[in-house]
Amino acid sequence: MDRSALCIVLHAHLPWVRHPELPFYMEEHWLFEAIAETYLPLIEVLRGLEHDKVPASLAIDVSPPLASMLCDELLRDRAEAYFESLLDLLQKEKE
Repeated sequence: MDRSALCIVLHAHLPWVRHPELPFYMEEHWLFEAIAETYLPLIEVLRGLEHDKVPASLAIDVSPPLASMLCDELLRDRAEAYFESLLDLLQKEKE
């Protein structure tokens, strides 16, 4: 049986944006937006494919700065606060 294949390789990179000396650093939001608008939706799509038993594979090349930021406790806490503020804004818009 002939099989066609499509190979998409995602390269994920962001510049280093951790600034613990500041309570708010605009460039950190690049990371939070990437998580909210790219990485989490991608995980949801992959979960849907798994649920529907669609065979799929994915290659993601994550740069060292991005990998480090995704594992950083301070940035993870700030990302959580960012997501909570988005949820609060969504609730206000809904009301």
